[in-house]
Formats: sequence, C-alpha cells, structure tokens
Amino acid sequence: MITEIIPNKLSGKIKAISSKSVAHRMLICASLADKESKLQIDTTSLDIEATVSALVSLGAEITIDGNIYTVTPIKDKKDAFVDCNESGSTLRFLVPVGAALGKKCTFTGKGRLPSRPMKTLTEVLRDNGVRVNDSFPIEIEGVLAKGKYTLDGSVSSQFVTGLLLALPNVGGGEIEVTGEMQSKSYIDITLSVMEKFGVKVEENGNRFIVPDTKFTSADLTAEGDWSNAAFFLAAGVEVENLDINSEQGDKKIVQILKKLNESGDIEIDVSDIPDLVPIIAVKSAVRKGRTSIINAERLKLKESDRILSTVSMINNLGGSATGTENSIIIDGKEKLSGGDVDSFNDHRIVMASAIAAQYSENKVVINGAEAVNKSYPNFFEDYKKLGGVCNVL
Repeated sequence: MITEIIPNKLSGKIKAISSKSVAHRMLICASLADKESKLQIDTTSLDIEATVSALVSLGAEITIDGNIYTVTPIKDKKDAFVDCNESGSTLRFLVPVGAALGKKCTFTGKGRLPSRPMKTLTEVLRDNGVRVNDSFPIEIEGVLAKGKYTLDGSVSSQFVTGLLLALPNVGGGEIEVTGEMQSKSYIDITLSVMEKFGVKVEENGNRFIVPDTKFTSADLTAEGDWSNAAFFLAAGVEVENLDINSEQGDKKIVQILKKLNESGDIEIDVSDIPDLVPIIAVKSAVRKGRTSIINAERLKLKESDRILSTVSMINNLGGSATGTENSIIIDGKEKLSGGDVDSFNDHRIVMASAIAAQYSENKVVINGAEAVNKSYPNFFEDYKKLGGVCNVL
C-alpha cells in the first residue's frame, strides 16, 4: 500500500490504544491460569492476533466480544503447530511456555521473524530438558526442568520474559541474568502482569526467583500504550488514557521531547527504549543542533534493521542522518523537504514518516504503509481525526 501524506499540522486529543506489551502478557497468563479470565483490550493488531491464535493452537479457548477477551486456560497436552506470524514477542514468550506445558510444538513465522536471534534461548532450553533446534521452523519436545537458569540478557529481554512466564508451570525456579540487561522496563511489565495473576516474583539485582505458585485467573483492562502514543505526543497532540506511573519504559518520551525542544548538541541513550528511535529521529531532524542517538545496536534486530531504515527515512525526507553500528547522528535543520520513504515493512517507520509530514515542505509518500497493521491498524484513521491529510494511492 502506498500512502500519500499532505503536510498539515495535527491538533486535538485522542485516546491511546491498548498496550501491546501488556496485552501479550495478560493473554498468556490468563491462558495458564486456573480458570476463566476476562480481559478488556480496547484495540487489536496483527501482533496481538498472532498471540491469540498461537494460544488457541496451544489449547486455550479465547472468545472475543467487542473489546472483551474471555480466556479459558490450556488444559490438554496435545501437540501443537504454532504460527507466530511476524511477532517476536509471541515466538520468544511461547517457546518456553510450550516447553513448560510438556507439549511437542512446531513454531513458525514469516517476514524477518525467522532471522531474528533465538540461540540464546534455545541453548538454555536445551540445557534444561528440552529438545529444540535453533532455526526455523523451531521444534520443541520434552518438559522444561525446574531449577536455576543462567541467561545472557544482552540480546533481548524477551528471552527473560519467556522463562518468567514458563517457570510457574513447572514448580518455579530462578533466573540469573548475565551481561548487560536490555530493555529492563519490559521485564518490569512482565513482573507486574504476573503479580496481577497471583505470581509474585522476587527480584534481587540480576536474579529473579519465581515461586512454586500457579497463575490464578484475573479480570483486567490493558492500559494505554506509550510506545504508539509517542508518535502523536511528538506531533503536539494530547493523548489520553496514559499512566505516567506505568512500568512501560517508553513513557520516557515525555522527558525526551522536552530535551529535544532545547537548542544545541544533545545525546540520547536508547538502550532501554528502542521502539522510540524512529520518532526521536524525526524530531531530531527539525531541531537546532546535533542529536546523537547512542547505544542503538539492538535496533538492527527489529522488524527492520532500524538503524538503516531510520537513517534512510530521514535522508529521503531531506534531513541529515548518519548511522554507525550502534548509533545514529542527526544534524537538525528548520524544515524537511518531504519525499518518498520505504517502510522496510516496519510499522514504526510508517508512523514516524507520517508525523514527519507535519515538518515537511512537500508531501511524504510512504511505500509499504500497510506495515502499520502490526501494532496500530487504525493509525491513519486517527491521524485524519487529528487533522492529518492522507490518501491511499
């Protein structure tokens, strides 16, 4: 899908969509609980649909009535074929969960998912009672062992979350995270949701002690999503339904936007907030001074190589960006010129490009704009409500 954006300032207010990160974890915990749960998830996406479909494949029953998801937990031990579509969270969370359930499973997916790293997780599973291969399709057999796990946290926090969600099903255990723990805020989200389902994990530095406690059912509402709200916040729009006390790390966008409004050279560490980089880059491209976006090496492992795709977006729109192995350097200017942008099949590049039109002299044309469906299918509808002008070509 090719979408044309005509420069026009956005204004007004909008309600934040449901947090994808919270919804993934709620659905999984509910599927592992003792009895039925009812979850309110106000907005869906391809990633959430992937998790719902995967959990059904694993044996859960999930019915959807409007925004209410009624989840009946997994009870059987049947083999399962699990399609994760393009959702890294779905895959990395559910491979260890499937192993904890003692199921023989085949996990598949598409897009860049088969090439995203899994070896850190599969090696740990292999050392703890599970037969598993490292490449797609990923096949598991055996039962995850109770005990102590040592896991390198420098690749992805999703591996830690997967084990945290799995261990209550095998009598608990302990996870020691080595190396630099990436995206700790996402682990905090996991711990918060698990506690709401009756499992309180003891945290001691880089150690997580999971009790021998089963998940219990809960009726919950997914909070608003800071990650997707960041795009509209950057455009000056008021976004409702956001909790400033949330465990979501991307709430840091509030402080970052204040910093980006200052003149002069600045540095922004994105090691814990990789999903904010495309919109940070857009705001950096139209400020006075140089912005150095540092500790960005994990961006290469996202839906796109997000260092490459972000630099390409900024430069194609008339900005000045340079990428390295672990950083993006942007020299700001008063306006962008506009132009054609490739989405690289990355939903966050699509949304950032649309917001960039507000700071452009000419139209912005986004190739592959359908990538937005991964997290925010109604993005362009909301964009229009706020005064945005866009057309599908």
